[in-house]
Amino acid sequence: MALVTGVLLGSIRPAWGSDAGPPMAPESTDARPAWPPWDHRSLYRGIAVSGAYEAGTFGQAIPWFLGAETAGVRSMAQGRVIVSWDAAAGGVAGYGGNEHPGFGFAGGRLDTAAELGYRFVHERAISPYVATGAQIDLMAIAVPSAPPGGARAMNDLGGLAGTNGWLLARWGAGGSLLTRRHSFEIMAFAQEALRAPASWDAVALYFEYGARVHEDLSRTINCAAEVSYGRPRTTFNRAFGSSTEAWHAQATVNVKKTLGKGFWVALDLKMARDGHHTVYSAAGTTYDTFGILYESAGLTLGVPIR
Repeated sequence: MALVTGVLLGSIRPAWGSDAGPPMAPESTDARPAWPPWDHRSLYRGIAVSGAYEAGTFGQAIPWFLGAETAGVRSMAQGRVIVSWDAAAGGVAGYGGNEHPGFGFAGGRLDTAAELGYRFVHERAISPYVATGAQIDLMAIAVPSAPPGGARAMNDLGGLAGTNGWLLARWGAGGSLLTRRHSFEIMAFAQEALRAPASWDAVALYFEYGARVHEDLSRTINCAAEVSYGRPRTTFNRAFGSSTEAWHAQATVNVKKTLGKGFWVALDLKMARDGHHTVYSAAGTTYDTFGILYESAGLTLGVPIR
């Protein structure tokens, strides 16, 4: 018995000797790195109910929106490509005016935006980033009847009633940070925007530039902020010997926060202003006019669709 025990101990001693060390676990055969950037995904999808306060040329308004919305961020092609989108469509109804009693309005709205980005160094968390995107915002709003307060309760309804909106195409470059749960992009951009602030009967093509920051924590919070400024082509009036340059500036902030089980809340803030710079060459005088500042703050509750 002692002889057998000695033989067994002698046979296993080399495997546990000081030179060999303890046995090691087999190496992983998974070729992917420990940090797989292509796993990032975030999705909001359901019925959206929102209320907002707006102030502009029309006075003040409280619009309500009920419709369908989908938004999200997804990385693809092993972290080379990032796709983000936010689209909503539905009905709008509300109350507005510059004094009480004001007027009611109702109609529909389509607001959709999408961005396709490319990361040059996809195997690393931080990479140079280029992107292209588009946005469509269309509204068709009717005022069923004159306000009880009479004509004084109705200012210029451009931007609130009628058919208005904008279409834009964007190109940008900047940087990207991407992990399993975190997506962050910052970039400068240039865009062409077809804007019809009051009606599609008076539309202008603007060339604009600006900056955008977008951050997404998967299934937790999604926020974006951007500023832009631009001008259309200069217009000339030979009868008065003048030239006029219009301009448009705006800033937006959008934040979405998940509440669990697919529900979410969102906060949307926007400020915008238009203006004109007119030069009378014969008289050597200039005039600068500024439109009324547009302000908007809205809160949305999202109910998921399973």
